[in-house]
Amino acid sequence: MTANTQKLLWIGCGALARQTLPLLSHYAITGLSRTYKPYLADHTFWQADLSAQNLTPPLGEQGFSAIVITLTPNAYSAEDYRTTYWLNSQYIVQQLGQKTKPLLLFVSSTSVYGQSDGEWVDESSPAEPSSPAAQWLLAAEQEIANSGCPFCILRPSGIYGPGRDYLIRQVLQGNGGGEQFTNRIHSLDLARLLAFLLQRFSCGAPLPPYVLASDDLPVPSHHLRAWLAELLAVTKLRPSQEPTSRGGNKRISNQLLHQLGFELRYPTYKEGYPELCRQAKLV
Repeated sequence: MTANTQKLLWIGCGALARQTLPLLSHYAITGLSRTYKPYLADHTFWQADLSAQNLTPPLGEQGFSAIVITLTPNAYSAEDYRTTYWLNSQYIVQQLGQKTKPLLLFVSSTSVYGQSDGEWVDESSPAEPSSPAAQWLLAAEQEIANSGCPFCILRPSGIYGPGRDYLIRQVLQGNGGGEQFTNRIHSLDLARLLAFLLQRFSCGAPLPPYVLASDDLPVPSHHLRAWLAELLAVTKLRPSQEPTSRGGNKRISNQLLHQLGFELRYPTYKEGYPELCRQAKLV
């Protein structure tokens, strides 16, 4: 099977799929989602809800060489993560059976790292999440890793970009953040990274089992927000310790990305946020 005829299934067609699919010229793509998305018009579409566990025929009979899994819970709660990530990952693995072994490219999160003292974290760091939701996410990762299929688990840090403007809204509301480190990756760079990894796989190059997806510059939250406030002409920020921040307090190393030869279009927030603010006509 040549590269341009390999079959790819994308499970969970949300914003990340919308940005990534146009970059995947080397696959015949099927999108699986609970609802139809207009950007899937040029691809095969399967409407299904994994939680119903009624996919027919099984995924293992479809001849997919790669399956991308980008699941989205309804809320940040232990039960939502258990259902969306762990149970659905179990079902996907069960559907594959024993005959076919496609690549499983699973998009997770750096929240599986429980480090909270500002230390550096890389792919060799222990994943010991403290929150129940992140523990279920790690359990889902383990289902993928134990599937018997080749796999690559991608762990992005905080995603920002079009439609992902949480920090901008926080600054506009006057929330100045705290001392803990925040780690960012632009959504377009994350899409480009997914396409990069799939291209490597289609050409027969090995993929690392775990990849951290983050830009080059972890930064204290209050520094980033002060910089954004100046950009947005916000004159007053109130300090906040953000005790419930999902990102914790750690610095994500992206050295593996550089070793793989991947180049970020937005290497730091200083390149990404000005463009985002201009697009939103805030500057």
